[in-house]
Amino acid sequence: MSFPLPKARAATIPGHACYWSVLDGTHAEGLGGAARQRALKFALEPDLPLPVDEVEACFLTETDGTITACACRRELLEGLSHTADIAVPDAIPDWLKTKHHASEFDLLRGEVTSGRTRSARLLRSVSALIVCLCLSVL
Repeated sequence: MSFPLPKARAATIPGHACYWSVLDGTHAEGLGGAARQRALKFALEPDLPLPVDEVEACFLTETDGTITACACRRELLEGLSHTADIAVPDAIPDWLKTKHHASEFDLLRGEVTSGRTRSARLLRSVSALIVCLCLSVL
């Protein structure tokens, strides 16, 4: 679930710093949330030149059921997370046939996120807790 941030700061990642792949959709069949993300990351690992634990990835489903994956080194994203709320590749490779635009592959919405995003999530959680406490008192 994403939520709007005031004047979100965006960063672009050079195309040569991203790893792209097309995965068979059966890797994530019947899975959702974190389990789906984990299954797709391990399905992506054979296409990566480094261990899957060293990358963050974004997965978007195509109309034919395949999944387009974009991954980037975690250390690069951690550096960008200090100055950006969104990090997207500057372009999609020509060989990759996808209906998605490069701006849809936000790599700062996984485990690596910006400080503003973490603060907004914490504020939302604390607000929900306060509302629940107030309702329980009634």
